[in-house]
Amino acid sequence: MKEQYIREVEKLLPLPRQAKREVLRDLEEAFDSAKEHGETEEEVIRRLGTPEEFVKSLDEQLGFHRFDEFRRQKRQIWGIAGTFIFSMLCFALYAVHKALGVQRAIEGIIGGADGPTAIFVTTTGPDISFWTGALGVAALIAAVILLVRYIFKHKKGS
Repeated sequence: MKEQYIREVEKLLPLPRQAKREVLRDLEEAFDSAKEHGETEEEVIRRLGTPEEFVKSLDEQLGFHRFDEFRRQKRQIWGIAGTFIFSMLCFALYAVHKALGVQRAIEGIIGGADGPTAIFVTTTGPDISFWTGALGVAALIAAVILLVRYIFKHKKGS
């Protein structure tokens, strides 16, 4: 029962790993101390409340909701940076493709002629430069939109 309670609290805590370990260690000690004083696990859980109530109470005391907001901001920044880097890679691929004039040629002989009537047909392969350019533009637009949303959201919060 104690282990299940502690696992539920662990799932609900929006803290960095080290801080979460400290809270869980303190909770473990609270159960052990209560047991030494003759209190059962059920009584301790009743006193602490549900895991949700315990975490909410702890949040009110320590204000650790800031950690969750910090992690969310960090993920948003990494998402913006990743989208921008992806767009730059697409543009680099586009530039390399255009600079080298990469194309695929297909050669073949038509018919079964005996002499100099052989015909060579060449075509270019699919033009990936269009798609890499388009993907680069789309990713860059997405990065700008994410950045603008991030700025406005955090400007409002200030």
